[in-house]
Amino acid sequence: CDRKVLVTGAGGTIGSELAHQICQFGPAMITLVENGEFNLYQVDQEIGQSFPDVARRTVLADVRDRSRILSLMQSESPDVVFHAAALKHVPMVEMNPLEGMLTNVVGTCNVADACVAAAVPKMVMISTDKRSTRRISWGRRNGLLNVMFRRWTVTTREPIS
Repeated sequence: CDRKVLVTGAGGTIGSELAHQICQFGPAMITLVENGEFNLYQVDQEIGQSFPDVARRTVLADVRDRSRILSLMQSESPDVVFHAAALKHVPMVEMNPLEGMLTNVVGTCNVADACVAAAVPKMVMISTDKRSTRRISWGRRNGLLNVMFRRWTVTTREPIS
């Protein structure tokens, strides 16, 4: 595979598994993006041992930092971005709804806008939303993201300002 791949949330359970699976295809480069230092270190060590011939770069960054993510997309010029960075534990997000919105909605908007601005050919959003019987905006968040993604990919291909 001659593609450069970037994975956000690469140190999380889903992001790290995704990174391992991508490495099996031998990308030209994999960029692992994570906001937790230990998780980033751990996935980097695992991939280095399992896939020593795969070129990789680790980037400690938070998807909530719009300018950092834009700069990263422009400097890395990935062919595909797998966006797995999100807060996924329903009870934790219910207790911290602002953090959930900042990471899951604002962070996703930042990644999508940066992909558009840097002319990244493909972005894949990894969603693990679960049905929740509790009364929160979990499903509304997913619906909001779906509407925004339709706007980015179908209508204008321009970032939302």
